[in-house]
Amino acid sequence: MNRVPRPESGNEKNIHKKMIYIEEKIYDRQVDLLEFFYQHGKYDIIIWFYPEAKKRSICGLKLTPKGLMEGEQVTIYGDGFKPKKTRRVNLTAELLEIIRNSAEDIQLNCDSLTLYSTEENNWTACIIPHERMGLVRDDEHLDSLTIEGLEPSLEKPEWW
Repeated sequence: MNRVPRPESGNEKNIHKKMIYIEEKIYDRQVDLLEFFYQHGKYDIIIWFYPEAKKRSICGLKLTPKGLMEGEQVTIYGDGFKPKKTRRVNLTAELLEIIRNSAEDIQLNCDSLTLYSTEENNWTACIIPHERMGLVRDDEHLDSLTIEGLEPSLEKPEWW
């Protein structure tokens, strides 16, 4: 199945539209991107599964009923496939710790861990562990991410 990260839609409310790319090989550092947003605001998270995943829950979160749309997916599939996902829940320190300690389970079963501003359906940031990539939809965070010790770029990697 062909997986393609969703491009910027152009429908964002704010004026910043450049995608930020963060290549990171270490899973724990990828989770640092989620923690950055947790520390700077209130966000919800949805964990999106691979099409072939057989799990019914992950990190203590159950799957949503089929057809329930709670947020835009990051990865779109050429055949229109809609992947399974967890319920949309508030990102908490406890959940972040569970995510950190679930690296193997997440890497085997999940396409992306995606953050949404409360009350918004468009995603804000995500990590895609199997690609060793973090994405942030709004370049207003570029300087702050750099200060946090992450290595953001407005240039997409050649392999992307």
